[in-house]
Amino acid sequence: MDRFDDSFPRSDSSGTGTTGPESRSPEAEYEDRSRWEDRQWGGSRRGERGDAETDLRRRAVDRLHARRNLVMSLAVYVVVNGMLVVFWARNGGGFFWPFFPIAFWGIGLLWQVLGVFGGGVSEDRIQAEMRRLGGEGR
Repeated sequence: MDRFDDSFPRSDSSGTGTTGPESRSPEAEYEDRSRWEDRQWGGSRRGERGDAETDLRRRAVDRLHARRNLVMSLAVYVVVNGMLVVFWARNGGGFFWPFFPIAFWGIGLLWQVLGVFGGGVSEDRIQAEMRRLGGEGR
């Protein structure tokens, strides 16, 4: 169910005297929803106004969330794998089977670390790649 169904204002733009999504073009419905979202969220939720500060704020919030999620993932990784090692040691040792969850979960964490700190696609990198593809970088 669409979250706008209960509170999204609808109007008649087709001239048929009816209201609702069946009487409107998808483009008109999208434009009305976009205007409604801008009023609801002050235009800052989607960053579509072209405002550089709004876009920068959205990117900063996204990066802070990614870092917080990484810290939480690392904490869970250490606690759970520490418990597995303790369980292994208290049950006589032997073959070090905790290696498998430690290694494979660690690979997943490595990808998460690279996603957070690996340097995404920036305008400088895009321009450098365009120059390389255009033959200017030779």
